[in-house]
Amino acid sequence: MKSLFKPVLIALAVGISLSFAAPSFAQSTQNMKYLTKEERVDFNKRLQRAGASADRSKVTAEMNRIIQQRRLEQRKLERQKKKLYRDKY
Repeated sequence: MKSLFKPVLIALAVGISLSFAAPSFAQSTQNMKYLTKEERVDFNKRLQRAGASADRSKVTAEMNRIIQQRRLEQRKLERQKKKLYRDKY
């Protein structure tokens, strides 16, 4: 009779690694919605051309700065809409 220990251990390790990787993957795909299609293409090209890690981190930092700025702008607009709605009723 074969032991089930090794397959169960492998499945457990894969499950744990996926559970930790999934939120970061979801977050990165969610962040991309704040960029236009042209910006996404441009950043992807720049990331592919960047040779050194420092160059890639600069491109990523710029992309994250734009995403964060747009996210803040969207939150401000949502707060203003909520305030207008509360003031109206």
